Amino acid sequence: MNRTPGMVAVLEHWQQDTFVARWRQAFMSDEAPADAYVTFALNPDGSIERLTMAPVSPAIDFSFDYQDLLFSPVPASQRPEGALTGPRDARGHRAAATPSR
Repeated sequence: MNRTPGMVAVLEHWQQDTFVARWRQAFMSDEAPADAYVTFALNPDGSIERLTMAPVSPAIDFSFDYQDLLFSPVPASQRPEGALTGPRDARGHRAAATPSR
């Protein structure tokens, strides 16, 4: 599995199950970043069924074609060793576990 290092973002909650992906690498410019809405569709048990993306700004170049992307979880048995799983902080490091109460 290949990864795209430039496609790493911090997700900021927008509303309900939608977040804004703020890319670490500016794809267009600081004045017109190629930020994207990321919307999660959940299964009845709360697990992720899929996620879709849409551009935040109408000025985003059509070649980003976020609307054509459909992501679905990879079964644990098919994940490559070292795959990014679990919560991450803004720098991509594993987030500290929060004890449940």
